Amino acid sequence: MIDSKVIVLGLDGATWTLLDKYIEEGHLPNLGKLRKEGVSGNLKSVIPPFTCPSWKSYSTGRKPANLGAFGWGHADWEKEEVVSTRSSTYFEDKELWDYLNQTGYRTGIINMPTTYPPKKVDGYMICGPTTPDENKDYTYPPDLKEKLESKYDYEIFSDTPLGLRDVLGEEKMINSIKDVVRTRFEVAKDFFQDIDFLHLTLYYTDSLQHVFWDSRPVREVWKTIDQEIGKLLDEYPEANLFIISDHGFEKIDTYFNLSNWLRSKGYFKTKEKSSGSFLKNIGITRENILKIARNLNFGRIMKKILKKFPEFSEKIDSAVPREFSEERKRDWKRSNVIPLMSNLIYINPKLSDKENFKDTLKKEILNIRNPETGEKIVDKILEKKDIFQGKYSNIAPDLAVVPKANVYIHSKMVKGIWGKNIEWIAAHNLEGVFMAYGPDIGERKVNNANLIDVSPTILHLFDIPIPKSLDGKVLKDIFKKGTDASERSIEYKKYSEKENIRSKIRTLKNQGEI
Repeated sequence: MIDSKVIVLGLDGATWTLLDKYIEEGHLPNLGKLRKEGVSGNLKSVIPPFTCPSWKSYSTGRKPANLGAFGWGHADWEKEEVVSTRSSTYFEDKELWDYLNQTGYRTGIINMPTTYPPKKVDGYMICGPTTPDENKDYTYPPDLKEKLESKYDYEIFSDTPLGLRDVLGEEKMINSIKDVVRTRFEVAKDFFQDIDFLHLTLYYTDSLQHVFWDSRPVREVWKTIDQEIGKLLDEYPEANLFIISDHGFEKIDTYFNLSNWLRSKGYFKTKEKSSGSFLKNIGITRENILKIARNLNFGRIMKKILKKFPEFSEKIDSAVPREFSEERKRDWKRSNVIPLMSNLIYINPKLSDKENFKDTLKKEILNIRNPETGEKIVDKILEKKDIFQGKYSNIAPDLAVVPKANVYIHSKMVKGIWGKNIEWIAAHNLEGVFMAYGPDIGERKVNNANLIDVSPTILHLFDIPIPKSLDGKVLKDIFKKGTDASERSIEYKKYSEKENIRSKIRTLKNQGEI
């Protein structure tokens, strides 16, 4: 074991487009210092660049085809359902903290998506935004939850969700999110004293940028994050700090609804859901409910309700249709394709001419043009054989549609093919953020960093052999010349099942359970 401490700060959706601008304007002095005096550059995400599978690809060092996750779910034609990948129990691969634990290092994980339910670690785990609600046991060890809530007033969810900002007020929303950010950092700083490795994800950066992009709410929250980073650096100057994002972000100029285009071609069939249509027909929509609440000054009451039931906002969205929505269900039997997430297409395996159909579909999609500008909106289409080769290729999408810059292709069940029919004004892209700073880190720019490279790089820093099963590489060039991590050769190792059992026994012993 080596005497080293590492912090990974995961800033969901962080993008240089905004950070460089805010640094230049003087809003983010601490991030500016890291950008100048440490290692920085783009961090290429995985395809698709969504919260899931991106964070799991980071923590496992594996690409989506070897994780079995291509978004929040995948299409199962045999069962005629979308199989969810939200739960941590869906994933089989060992994560960065598992390798650290089995070597004797203690770890803490805070607020990373797809960690619920929490698993046993030598240290602690506090689950993130995929936790169903705050009444669940979202920590390991389980009694940590009581300490978090009593000492820190810890919350997984802001008590002023973005979906109800018109009722509760923008300023309250900003202050509520800033309070959540400060609490995350306070817990991280206090708990880091007794561990060797800490991971902290801040998720609201993503949610805010979707809705506000480059505006005051986004800038104010980034300023708070920058201030907290400064405090973290002051308190733990001996730690190596890695700052990463699971994907990048860009403003949306063109909106294209892929599912409705596929419906218009007769390739994707849906069935009306009568309940949603009935509510819409009698005038009960999300917009009308929020308008009434705002006019009656129900903000304070709504805030109390949301404090106790944080999942309520999502339930409004799912139970009550928006004015432009049509609640439909997928018709698996009559469909040639099922579109999922923004740009993934699953082709019916029962099609007798599947390959010809796939070729025709690709040509048609590649030729789609913006009706106003006449420009093509698709950069390329990747087939399963191009991008999703791995252990779980059998459940991977057949096609991944990659849009051109500032084009948002989505498959939300709303009306229309073109035009802004959703709330978002910005969306994900592949170019995330990478920064590293600390006693073992040099000063340079990096150009070839991938999200799946972060875990093997940190394992190398801790002098742990890189599992041969990992898809990522060690970013050895980021280490300062003359340091152990820079001079030491990269070691690879195939971990046996016997070693995995030994590591589990060692972890249980460290936890005092055996």
